[in-house]
Amino acid sequence: PEPYLIGINSTGYKASSCLAIEDSERGVISAKKADLFCFALPNDMTAAGDFSKADVILDNLNDIFLHLN
Repeated sequence: PEPYLIGINSTGYKASSCLAIEDSERGVISAKKADLFCFALPNDMTAAGDFSKADVILDNLNDIFLHLN
């Protein structure tokens, strides 16, 4: 989660004000360890991964707008 933590700290925002969009199982795990809300967007190479730790699993990037307010 170190890259996420560095990024969060550099913005001055709290993790609760940030989100991650990840296409791999490892990325989702990293985002969640950084206490981020995480969208998973599996691709052809990562679709067999376990994305159950993601807050939302997207079928395509446009679906993100259904979850943002």
